[in-house]
Amino acid sequence: MEKLIKRKNHYTEWAALFATGAELARRGYDVALTLGNTPKVDLLCSVPNGELFKVQVKGMSERSGNFIQPHFFDDKEDPGLFFITVNVPFGDKEPFEFFIMTHGDIKSVLEGLNEKKKKTAREGWGFTYKEIESYKDKWGKLPRVTKEGVI
Repeated sequence: MEKLIKRKNHYTEWAALFATGAELARRGYDVALTLGNTPKVDLLCSVPNGELFKVQVKGMSERSGNFIQPHFFDDKEDPGLFFITVNVPFGDKEPFEFFIMTHGDIKSVLEGLNEKKKKTAREGWGFTYKEIESYKDKWGKLPRVTKEGVI
């Protein structure tokens, strides 16, 4: 069995960002990368001839968890903001895994945690894989693309 070298975090983040952009484009969305100092927004997206929405992307190399900035928990809920975590497995044997959450979902998951876990999440550690696994492949949370545009 071939031994893989642990990759640096920024490679995981870039792979997650480009994989998400590619998957959204494949599903019919218009996608633009922000590539700047935009703490909450990695991708600006829209349904062709339709509504705009923003996506924050986070990558993880293992089924462990991800980092979420505290303002995601504290800011007023934004219905046009989505959070996509991507499991970027090592090597080429497993596919990417996408976990799609609304801004409201993030707040709901936080409320369901015990006080110790809430404190850890609020300090920026986010959620564990177990806490987000029910959001795997929930692409239906995003605005829908049809031949006519958004539903």
